[in-house]
Amino acid sequence: MTSDTAGQPRWLAEFQELLLTTGTLQQFLQEAATRTVAAMAGVSCGITVRTTVEQYTIASSDAYASGIDQIQYHHGEGPCLDAITTGVIHPIPDLARETRWPRFTAAALARGVRSSLSLPVGGTDPVGAINLYARSPRAFAAGQRAQAIAFTSTITGAITLAIQLAQQQQLSADLLQALETRAVIDQAIGVLMARQRCTPAEALRILRRASQDRNVKLRAIAATIVTGISGTPPANARFHPR
Repeated sequence: MTSDTAGQPRWLAEFQELLLTTGTLQQFLQEAATRTVAAMAGVSCGITVRTTVEQYTIASSDAYASGIDQIQYHHGEGPCLDAITTGVIHPIPDLARETRWPRFTAAALARGVRSSLSLPVGGTDPVGAINLYARSPRAFAAGQRAQAIAFTSTITGAITLAIQLAQQQQLSADLLQALETRAVIDQAIGVLMARQRCTPAEALRILRRASQDRNVKLRAIAATIVTGISGTPPANARFHPR
C-alpha cells in the first residue's frame, strides 16, 4: 500500500474524502466496492445490507460479485448470511474443501469461486456484510487477509452511519406521508361534521365504514369527499422537517 506524507495509507485518505464528497448512500457504497478491489487486486466485492424482511446487494464492484451474493440469498445459506447473523468474520480459504453450506458451495464453485472472505458490518448487531470473492484458493491468507480486515474495519463505521442515515430519511419520509394523509382525512371529517351535524369521532366512523364497505383506502374516501365539495382534489399539506 502507498502512503501519504503523514504516513497514512492513501486508500484511507481517499475514503475519508469519498465520505464527504459522494451525494448518496448508493454512490458511496458503489465507490467503496470499486475501491476495495482496486486496493486488493484479483478480488470482487459485494456489499450486502439487511432489512427486516430480506438481504440484498446494495453495491458491488462487478456483476460477478453480485451474482455470487444472489446465490446465497436464493439458497438461504452462505458465509455472507452467517456473517450478518453471527457478527463473526467468515473466511473460506478453499471453497473446494468447504462443507458448511453445500448448496451455496456447489453453485459458487461452478462459477469459479475458490476462496472468499465475508466481514460483518455493524459490530455486534450487523446491518450487512462486505463480501470478497476470489477465483484462486487461499487468496486471503496471511497479509492479504489482514489487509482486507483492516480495510473493512476502516469503512465499516462509515457504511453503518450511511445506512442508519438512509433509514432515518426513510422514517422521516414515511412520517411526512402519514401527516399529509391525516390532513386530507381531517378535511373530510370537517365536511361530514357540517353535513351530518355529527361529532369528529362519528365522522371518522363514517369514513372508516365507507372505506371497509367499498374496500378503498381511507385517504381515497376522504379525498373523494373533499373533491366533491371543492371541485378540485385536496392539496397535500406540506410539512417541512427541521
